[in-house]
Amino acid sequence: MYTREAIEKAKAFLNSENGSSSSKFSSYYSQSTKTGRVESPDRTILKFESGNDGSIVISMNGICQNRESISTKAIFNESELLLVLGQWKPEIQWWATRITFFSLRTNGEYEAISSFQDYDGRSFSIGTKFIVTGKNYFAKEEGYTINTSIGSLRLQGEANAAILENLDLYLEENA
Repeated sequence: MYTREAIEKAKAFLNSENGSSSSKFSSYYSQSTKTGRVESPDRTILKFESGNDGSIVISMNGICQNRESISTKAIFNESELLLVLGQWKPEIQWWATRITFFSLRTNGEYEAISSFQDYDGRSFSIGTKFIVTGKNYFAKEEGYTINTSIGSLRLQGEANAAILENLDLYLEENA
């Protein structure tokens, strides 16, 4: 099995398991580096790399409090790929559904579950609630602005990386 083929099979499997008519997962493959990924709309979920021994190495970050750990499996064929995807399904779904800047919903109500400061030094304490009224992303400056019912919340890619990469540790959507 080729790396590109494994990536496409993983994407198809995950989208079929999604149970919705829309494709939740997409893929990318680089011929020059023989690497690729399966991703949800705003984050890489699985990474693929061609091994020297004909294997394909799949990796994924851990979840919850273990998100800095990395799970890695080497596969050689489609049945091994499907076995790994089945074993990792809860973790894959967890990554695909956690709150990120891009998944914040306009008119959605959110609550701070950890205290933090935005780029401007504005404090958001535990229990702070707000409704998202809009959001903007400025790629050149890595700027993220969340317009809310209590004012703007600004985050900057480098300065606020820990918050942006783990927004689900700071905000929770209220039903």
